[in-house]
Amino acid sequence: PRVAAARPGDDARFFASRETFSILHLCNHWTAGVLNAGGVTIRPARSIFSSEVMRSVRAAELDTAVPHA
Repeated sequence: PRVAAARPGDDARFFASRETFSILHLCNHWTAGVLNAGGVTIRPARSIFSSEVMRSVRAAELDTAVPHA
């Protein structure tokens, strides 16, 4: 990967990409899309905030827990 930008005094790095930024397809959207493809019940288009993604992941953990005998 090629670092395209960095902030002085910060560990944040921005990497060069062939993809373009779109406010309609944020990181939480594509994260939710991958989780949905893996079986987590989540709506990628409605996953604007990371808290929404994490709430769906936590609910999926509860749904897939092994029942106690």
